[in-house]
Amino acid sequence: MIHFAAMRATLCGLGVVLLAVPAVADPSSTASSTASSTASSTASSTVAVYWQPPGTPAPGAGARDAFAKATARVGARLVDAPAHVAAAPDLTTPLETAKAAYTHFAFPDAIARLDELQRLVDASGGGGLRARGLSEIFLYRGLARLETAGAEAAWDDLVRAARLDPGRVMDPTQFPPRAFAAFKRAAGEVAAAPRAALTIALPAAVSPATAAVRVDGRAVSDTTSVALGPHFVAVAAEGYEPWAGVVSVAGEKESFAPPLRAYRPPSGDDLLAIAGTPAPERIILGALVPASGAAAGWRFVVSSMTLPDGRLVSDAVTLGDVPTRAAVGGLVEKIAPAPRAPEKAARRWLPWAIAAGAAALAIGAGATLYITRDKSSPNVVGNLGSWQP
Repeated sequence: MIHFAAMRATLCGLGVVLLAVPAVADPSSTASSTASSTASSTASSTVAVYWQPPGTPAPGAGARDAFAKATARVGARLVDAPAHVAAAPDLTTPLETAKAAYTHFAFPDAIARLDELQRLVDASGGGGLRARGLSEIFLYRGLARLETAGAEAAWDDLVRAARLDPGRVMDPTQFPPRAFAAFKRAAGEVAAAPRAALTIALPAAVSPATAAVRVDGRAVSDTTSVALGPHFVAVAAEGYEPWAGVVSVAGEKESFAPPLRAYRPPSGDDLLAIAGTPAPERIILGALVPASGAAAGWRFVVSSMTLPDGRLVSDAVTLGDVPTRAAVGGLVEKIAPAPRAPEKAARRWLPWAIAAGAAALAIGAGATLYITRDKSSPNVVGNLGSWQP
């Protein structure tokens, strides 16, 4: 029993040393608990906002997944920013209404409706109407003017109708003879006129594979043959706001560069509204944007904004050179790194822990020597009775 008690005291001292020294020398447990508490507090104060332009850009899914995983390491709450696209106006219904007004001999009403319809197609590059529908805006307005103001007032509209739809042949049973004859004369003049090559020159950063170009309601590539005069042009490119308008062709070769503007990620009050309430202390914005310069492709931009002082740190990486997950994750770590445990604070207790362990060991060893000392002869055998120090 005496020796077991002594051994127990010694083991206790050794246990203090073995447990205290590794725990302090390697502060991983302290670091993990500190990081956990830091992430918990960060979750309520940091919002990560992901944004990409309208549509379904090819790198979008991978970029969002990588951004979500990277920002989760700092405890951020992820929010997707909406991408709004203005709906195209309905032009078919008002066109049919105007045609019905002409059919019922309401010529002034038909002209007024078609005037308004032309303003809409001018602003939208033809909108969703095809060549036949665009041609009918000017055809029916010309025919209505023919009935109210004479052939001279109707001529320009009839010529433009023939330019937009040169293959159209009017049915003589549906229109009065004077209307049929006037349009046939305008179509003959357009057919005899020289044609031109219209080239739509897209910016170098726009990939033709992701762009859609329409001229007078027809899908075209970069160059198309058109008649001289004004034409409706609409351009939609992935990552860019759509452009639409009227392009006038005056020569045999005409090149037009549409002024495309890239979609912009939210900022300022819009970003705060997306982040929601309560207002966060920091917003991390991840945005997929078209590459600038001459190279077509995509970049990923990460911005870290501290509120309310408005400090902003931002950087971008080009996607495609390295895997998307590595590119986005590395950029998030650079701009908004995860919190790290203060190792120095843990290691400063190392000398004290070693000293405490050594003291416990010394006490245990001293107690062992004191208790186990033997004052009698080693040859004594039998009952020793009460031990006296």
